[in-house]
Amino acid sequence: PEWAPSLSRAMLAGKPVRHVAEYQEEYKGQVSVEYFDIDDLPRGGLTSYRTGKRALDIFIVLAFLPLLLVVTLAAALAIRITMGGPVLFIQDRVGLGGRPFRMIKLRTMKLESEVAGLATVGGDDRITPLGHWLRRTRIDELPQLWHILTGEMSLIGPRPEWTVLADQYEETVPAYAFRQIVRPGLTGWAQVNSGYAANVDEM
Repeated sequence: PEWAPSLSRAMLAGKPVRHVAEYQEEYKGQVSVEYFDIDDLPRGGLTSYRTGKRALDIFIVLAFLPLLLVVTLAAALAIRITMGGPVLFIQDRVGLGGRPFRMIKLRTMKLESEVAGLATVGGDDRITPLGHWLRRTRIDELPQLWHILTGEMSLIGPRPEWTVLADQYEETVPAYAFRQIVRPGLTGWAQVNSGYAANVDEM
């Protein structure tokens, strides 16, 4: 409140006044959860962007599909030989608009390893040796190219979260659900900069 007169004078003089949270997001690449405001969300005008992004997703996937299909089939064969079946892991994830979808991955864990509400962490003994390598190289994610072609996912976007964990996160972080205004991605800013989150603090 004590800054209000100075800020008002600056604004009236035509000087740009911005919240420190905007600088944090712009220069550090981190959204300030404390100062997140629904008014900051874009309003309309995104149709051409979404259409162009969707077209680019499809073009890139189709361009690289022959090579990626060979890699995926080789990895699937390696899983079958070393770990047995099934080769695929299917799990409910939260998609665009909060709608759940059945996401497919190559299996990297021992059978019956899914525990309600328990995410995988570094050194998790449920992950097989081959699974560690598939996760490190992200080859286990390649079947999700199918979801990109069907429109459930995009190449770039927030990773689709397991429905069980998403429910927990929404209870803890009120703004969490806003990540569902865009298609989830094969990879995104968080994976490039921080890896995969295993709990609320990391998320």
